[in-house]
Amino acid sequence: MKYLIIAIVVVSFQNIYAQDKAIVNEILDFYNNADLGYYEEMCQKQIDEYDKWVEDSFMTTWPDSFFIDGYAIKNGMEPYHKASHLDLKKEKKQFLLSISFKDMENFSRSDDIYDHIVIDTLSPFVIACMDDNGKVKGYVNYDYLGRYTRVEEFTLIGGSKRRAKKALENDKDVVSALNSFKPQALLIYTGLGNTFYYIKNSKIYVYDVYRKKGIELTEYAHEVPLIYLRTFGRSHKTITCQ
Repeated sequence: MKYLIIAIVVVSFQNIYAQDKAIVNEILDFYNNADLGYYEEMCQKQIDEYDKWVEDSFMTTWPDSFFIDGYAIKNGMEPYHKASHLDLKKEKKQFLLSISFKDMENFSRSDDIYDHIVIDTLSPFVIACMDDNGKVKGYVNYDYLGRYTRVEEFTLIGGSKRRAKKALENDKDVVSALNSFKPQALLIYTGLGNTFYYIKNSKIYVYDVYRKKGIELTEYAHEVPLIYLRTFGRSHKTITCQ
C-alpha cells in the first residue's frame, strides 16, 4: 500500500511536470524560431500606421491656445496619443515574447496555472527600446499596437519623490536585470497582473521589479489572492489605428 501511494504521488508529479513542460517547450520553440526581422518589419508598419492615425486624428486639431474672455491662453496639456516617428532599425532593442492567460475567471488553488498560459497571437512580441547603457527608454506595442510607450508613462509613480524615482530606475533597468538571470527566454504580459516573466531551467518565473527577484509561477499563484489571479486574462491591448 505504501508503495502504491508513493507511485501515485510520483506519477502525479510527472503529469504536472509534463503539462508544465509542454507549454514551456511551446513558448521556447516559438521564441527561438521566430523570424525577428519579420516581426520588426510588422512592428514598424504598425508604428507608421499609428503615427498617421494620430496625426490625422489629433495633431491637426490640437489647439496651441485657448481663448478665454478674448485672451489667448497657451495650451499646456499634451494629447494622450502622440506620434513617435520611431525607426526601429536605429534602436538598440530587446524582443519580449507576449503571453496571456485564458479562462482565469474561476481559477482555483487546485488548477495548474501553466495550463492557462497562451502566446498572445494578436501581437507576439513587445519590443523594448534601450539607450547605449542598456536602460529601457520605452516599449513598442505595450498598450496599443504601434504605440511607443515611454517608461515614464509605463511606470506607476506614486508616494514620495524618492520612491517614484526609485520605481522609475527599476523599470529602466528591468531588461538588464532579466538578462542577469541568464534566461532561456524573456516574456511580457500586457494585461493585468505582473508584467515581466522569464524562463529558466524550463520553468517560468514572475519577476518582481521592486524586490528584483524571480518567483516561480506556481509558487507565485499559491501566494497571491485568488481574486487577483482571476483578473488575469483581461488584457487592455486594443487596436486603435485601423
